[in-house]
Amino acid sequence: MAQFKGVAGYKGVQIRTSDSKKYNGRPDVCFYIRYKVDGKLKREKIGWKSEGYSAKIAEEIRSKRVRDARHGKEVKTAAEVNREREKHNRSLKELQYLYFNSEHGRSIKGRSIDMNRWENYLKPLEEKRVSELSMLDIEKIKRESNA
Repeated sequence: MAQFKGVAGYKGVQIRTSDSKKYNGRPDVCFYIRYKVDGKLKREKIGWKSEGYSAKIAEEIRSKRVRDARHGKEVKTAAEVNREREKHNRSLKELQYLYFNSEHGRSIKGRSIDMNRWENYLKPLEEKRVSELSMLDIEKIKRESNA
C-alpha cells in the first residue's frame, strides 16, 4: 500500500516512493498535493521526479488550485479534466453505439431510417472524434447525399 509522506517546507505537498521504479540509482519519487475545495479534501498526483517534477513545482500547482478555489473559480484535478475531455470528445462510432442502444434510440419511429443514414453517410467517418470533424467532412456528406 502507498505510504505518503509530507515534504518539509512545502505545505500540502506529499511524496510516495516507488517500490520498483528507479531514477538516478535510487527509488523514484512521485509528488502529490492535498488541498480542500468546498470542504472536501482532494489529493492530486502531480508527477514523478524522473519526469522533471519537484516539490517546488508541486507547491506552485497547489497554490494555484487554492487561489482558484478561494476566488470561486472551478477547480478540477488533471484526472477530472482528462475524463471530461474524453467524455465530450468521443468517436462517432462510440456516439452511434450509445445513441442506437439507448432507450430513446431503440424507441424512435425513424430508427431504421437513421441507421440507414449512418451506414450510407457517416460510417466512413466513424473513427473520427467529434473535435476532428471539419466543415469539409460535412460538405462531403451533403454532396454524397445529393448525388
